[in-house]
Amino acid sequence: ILLRMTVDGWSWIWSWGNFADVFLVVVTGVIPILILNPMGINSNDGLIRIFAIVRVLRLVRLLRMVRMYSAFRIFWSLIAGVLDCFRTLVYSYLIITTVLYVFAIFAVYLIADDPSFQDDRLAQLYFGDVPKSMFTLFQ
Repeated sequence: ILLRMTVDGWSWIWSWGNFADVFLVVVTGVIPILILNPMGINSNDGLIRIFAIVRVLRLVRLLRMVRMYSAFRIFWSLIAGVLDCFRTLVYSYLIITTVLYVFAIFAVYLIADDPSFQDDRLAQLYFGDVPKSMFTLFQ
């Protein structure tokens, strides 16, 4: 902030967006960390907490600027592609989890419950129940 004010002068801060950014940085960053915490005052409740939530709006503004900047166009198209295929990814993970669950049930019945593996410590450790079997098969 100080560097920007040095370069552009005081007229920079009178823009509404710049003033809001400076206000959010000072109220949610500088005051709680550099002033209130050394004094032993808890800054996680009250008005400062509300302003910390408002900081998310700065991220939205940053994302809009990144989307418009030509150097980030490939990155933005990659993110847009992931968001477009999100539903397909969720169904893929659901199918993978279901198949893993079915094979884990078979592993418990065929390995952990088999009389020849009842005394085997490693078999019981890795295939003793369904969650352990799922984790072992996932690896």
